[in-house]
Amino acid sequence: MILGNALVLPSRLTCSLRPIVRGLWELGMIEAFSLRAAHHFQDALSSQARLRYEVFVQQRGLCHSAYDELEFDEFDTPSAIYLVWRDEDRIVRGTARLLRTTRPYMLQTYWPYLVEDRELPVSPSVFEVTRVCVDKSVAPARRQRIFRNCSAQFRSYSYGTAFRR
Repeated sequence: MILGNALVLPSRLTCSLRPIVRGLWELGMIEAFSLRAAHHFQDALSSQARLRYEVFVQQRGLCHSAYDELEFDEFDTPSAIYLVWRDEDRIVRGTARLLRTTRPYMLQTYWPYLVEDRELPVSPSVFEVTRVCVDKSVAPARRQRIFRNCSAQFRSYSYGTAFRR
């Protein structure tokens, strides 16, 4: 079901199917949501911010904004779309953030000089993908699958959004 800017999978459905199709959970489950719909996804919003903190602040040592072991920045706004990849225990193991180019985005704000031969995009069908990360405690082969699944999902999401407008 589509709810606002979110794809909602009823938890009773996903939980009841888990024992039957446990092997399919190797593919994981990706949830897409905005701040407006985050309450439909239990801990997804805080879990993705916690994973970002672990990856960008703790592991990579980057000087990102953080509070209470949650990473955030000025682009975590109601217009952002968050993708989270959950494992069979519903733990967030991968995440990505999609920023609409009709709103301020990172390339436009901090690095516009990197694009010399054309205008920066400003379109409802073009998204900037940022804060992509995968939990490093997951086995390398599974990390690659998580990254591929997230990549396919943000391509699919932006493609679908272009036709809904």
